Amino acid sequence: MISPQQDIYNTVYGVCDKLGDVYEKAPPKGTPYPFIWLGQTELLPVKNKSAIFANVIQTIRFYAKDTQRGTISQLMFDVENALRELKETDQSYIDMVRSNTNVLGEADDNDNLYHGILEVEFKVY
Repeated sequence: MISPQQDIYNTVYGVCDKLGDVYEKAPPKGTPYPFIWLGQTELLPVKNKSAIFANVIQTIRFYAKDTQRGTISQLMFDVENALRELKETDQSYIDMVRSNTNVLGEADDNDNLYHGILEVEFKVY
C-alpha cells in the first residue's frame, strides 16, 4: 500500500500523460510547448482509528508560448474535467472536492510564456 499522497500523484500523472506531455521535474531546455509539470502534493490527514482518510491537494503546472493562450486554457480545462470524473484509484475511492485555476504571464530567457496553475483537492477514503 502506498501513501494517499503518492496514490493521487500517480493517478493525476496518468490522466495528464493521456492529454499532453507531462514531466515530474523541470523539463530540459528546448522542450516544445505546451507541456505539463506536476508540482507539489500536499497531504491533509483526517484522524480515524481504523482507516486512512485524507484530503490531498495536487498542483499541476502548464506552460505554453504567448501565442498559445487558447491551447493552454483548453488543456487545463480538459485535465480538470478528466480529474473531476475520477471516482477511484488503484487503491482508494476519491472525490474531487475543490479546484482552482489561474493563468499568469511569465518570461523565460527571451520567451514570453503563459503559466497555468491548476490546483485540485481530492477526498481520499
